[in-house]
Amino acid sequence: MRRFFLAAILAFTCSWVSAIDLVVPTAPIKVGAVATLQMRGLGPADQEKAIIEVSPKDSATIIPAAWGGKSFLIFQATTAGSYEIKISLNPWVLALKDAVEVSMASGAQSPLLGELVVLHQKIATEFPSSVVKATVVVGEPGPNPPPGPPPPTPSGRRQIVIVRESAEATPSQSRVIVALRDGPTAKSLRDRGHKLFVVDKDQSPEWMSIVTGIALPALVITDESGKQVLSKGQMPLSVPEIEQTVKSTGG
Repeated sequence: MRRFFLAAILAFTCSWVSAIDLVVPTAPIKVGAVATLQMRGLGPADQEKAIIEVSPKDSATIIPAAWGGKSFLIFQATTAGSYEIKISLNPWVLALKDAVEVSMASGAQSPLLGELVVLHQKIATEFPSSVVKATVVVGEPGPNPPPGPPPPTPSGRRQIVIVRESAEATPSQSRVIVALRDGPTAKSLRDRGHKLFVVDKDQSPEWMSIVTGIALPALVITDESGKQVLSKGQMPLSVPEIEQTVKSTGG
């Protein structure tokens, strides 16, 4: 009777272990992205009986999960590469192995124990686990697209501010300022609604904070309100260059 019972278990094992399948993404997933992989042919109740392995394992995490009566693997990898996931299922082998180990640990002496050990070895040899392997490719995130050209600055009226040290003004600097106040360039600037301000550094701490690190005299171009700085730098010693600077800011 005992031999018939063990033989029946052995015969039943072959038909009990069903084929399993793992559905993985067909395209690479991003590093750090979480992917949900369905385990077909493996019920939620059998998850604990399955052996789930991933290689390489140092940078990958796999967590069994179940909902809606289906089994899934939650997969995530922190390094790019190809990851092989292997699922092995032969619950009879595992159950018999546990029974043998428990019996031997308890010191139980039974004629059935020896036959159980033989049965375990026979099932493991003749009826290997149902095994499925699948590969998940993890790719590096694509490079950020190159930045496009900055949006054009809306044209409009400008404030042209010259910050200087009056006591150190040179003749060439003074000629430029005079030309900006009176002459063809000055008229062109006024006709376009621009305003010129010449300020001394000792009397304009707010402007000095804007031109910190710039050798004086400094040229600052702002919008009409004076709140948005559109350009700043050392003042050119050429009226056409200053005119060009104003135009480059949309003025």
